[in-house]
Amino acid sequence: MSLRLDALLSHPSDPDFQRTADRLIWLLKNEPPGC
Repeated sequence: MSLRLDALLSHPSDPDFQRTADRLIWLLKNEPPGC
């Protein structure tokens, strides 16, 4: 993943933050464990 969590966390008011967080959660739920 090219995105850095510290960069995301430093801009919680960014309009893309929620979308990115949702995508990360979706990937964690849908990617098979161990990838």
